[in-house]
Amino acid sequence: MISSRSLLSAIALASLSACASPHYVNKGEGETGLLGINEVSFQVHEAYKNAAPDCVAVLPLKIGGPSQPQISADDAAKVRLSLYAHLATQSKRQVRLERADHVLAEVKDDRKALGERLKCNAAIEGEVTEYGSMFLGVYSRVAVGVDLRMIRTADGALLWEGKHVAASHGGNIPMDPVGVAMSVVDAVSNIRDEQILRVTDDLTRRLVSTIPDNKVAFQDDPAAEPIKIIRLSSAEAFLFSLEKQSPDEQQKALLEAVATRRFAGADGKLVVDALLAHAAENPQAQTAVGNWRLAEGDHAGAIMAADQAITLAPEMSSPHFLKGRVLMLDRDYGRAEPSIIKAVALDRSNPTYLNALGAVNAEKGAYNRALAAYRMAIDASPANGFAWYNTGVLHYNAGQLQEAADAFYGAGLAYLKTGDYGKAERALVELRDLTRANIPVEAEVKTIQDALTDLTRRKS
Repeated sequence: MISSRSLLSAIALASLSACASPHYVNKGEGETGLLGINEVSFQVHEAYKNAAPDCVAVLPLKIGGPSQPQISADDAAKVRLSLYAHLATQSKRQVRLERADHVLAEVKDDRKALGERLKCNAAIEGEVTEYGSMFLGVYSRVAVGVDLRMIRTADGALLWEGKHVAASHGGNIPMDPVGVAMSVVDAVSNIRDEQILRVTDDLTRRLVSTIPDNKVAFQDDPAAEPIKIIRLSSAEAFLFSLEKQSPDEQQKALLEAVATRRFAGADGKLVVDALLAHAAENPQAQTAVGNWRLAEGDHAGAIMAADQAITLAPEMSSPHFLKGRVLMLDRDYGRAEPSIIKAVALDRSNPTYLNALGAVNAEKGAYNRALAAYRMAIDASPANGFAWYNTGVLHYNAGQLQEAADAFYGAGLAYLKTGDYGKAERALVELRDLTRANIPVEAEVKTIQDALTDLTRRKS
């Protein structure tokens, strides 16, 4: 049992912590913390400074620390997803979490083989040391903590490490009966479900801010969707509900479930198998299966399904694009280009296909062709953040900084319009960097910054 004196001491210390801004401690510079209160401890190692990685894969986080029995695998997955989302604001190429998991299972934790298969030279791994809430009547604490490391996949060299516990405190030391009531209300409000999501966001945002972002880089997936959590439910119950429907109705429902990724993992595979049993000769079904397998990280299975769909309907554009997209993500640009060109030829006004054509040409060094493709993509869809952003990278790499600024500003506006605020922030970072090169974009920076601030205020 906690004594009243111990409780008062804990609340007093927590109150001090709650009032303190995060204190960043750079261990590489010999800095020391202050009682460990709200401390973000990090170090960028020489191996990073000598050869900064251009790609990072976020691996599954393990469970560790004194509160280990209270941390679930689902908790660790939420922290990992938040870390992945905040890293998306940097210029490093990322690997989809599902793809990392799929390859990791095949290479049996061999980091060198993992890097070679993913064509990614760094990985983040570590432990969730704290996750959850504590309620003591007049005081509550919601906290999430991690201990992370970034390693070079080729040799395991330590590149960066970071450690932090983010916390939210509710309640205080009550001095009278009214104070007791208010402290209880504050303490209860603090442990609502959304509070732990806010704390998780604070944690990962602070840690990612300590990882250097060295250069602008192309976005590499023209069809990437905003990060979301797939709703998990029972595939067996869903399949049972279809039994009394007609074959056409069953096929339609199964196709919709696979195309929208209604089910993931083992449940998703049950639904995919059911769809193929009903519609193996349907090219739309094969394409939906291919996209589902891609989302699950199974690139070989995705290409197999795309090839099946192409055989069934060679004049349908989507399976050609699917095959080209997978090959692009595998950085096999020579094999990707013919599939993407075929998709564009079959659907010349599709901005996503044009984005892919621009991306594959940029990676092959055909910059004029890439710019032409991105111009067509923007004409087809003016709010095309991908095309605007990669146009900015092309101009930046060519030393055309004013043109780069114009394109990054266009990207920021486009991403604000489509609601992809993480990528809007990434465009803002590039604009800020250009101000340091004396490019007059202060007004553009203020426009994007004010819009993001206003959106953040509305969400809170």
